Amino acid sequence: MAYPTGNLIPLNAGGLSTKLAISTSSAQSPVYTSFGPIYLNVYTDTDCFARFGVNPTADSSGIDQIILAGPLYRIGPVPSGQRLAFITASGSGFIYLTPEN
Repeated sequence: MAYPTGNLIPLNAGGLSTKLAISTSSAQSPVYTSFGPIYLNVYTDTDCFARFGVNPTADSSGIDQIILAGPLYRIGPVPSGQRLAFITASGSGFIYLTPEN
């Protein structure tokens, strides 16, 4: 039986996900370190904006990448030693980040 790759979510042993509270103030993820770029499975329960960098500050004016609430996204590559920042245009919620590698 063939599985559609768009629905394939790699599971790991657990304990690697981050639940990050997000609001109208920029919030940063932990630093991601690896031998290579990191790809993340991302789910958010509220629309938000994101950027990555060494010490990033997300901006909700529309200049950063929007991530809509609901679907599961695969984002990356995030270079090793960098982190993600998220901000909402209004309200608050959570974003869940799970590294694939």
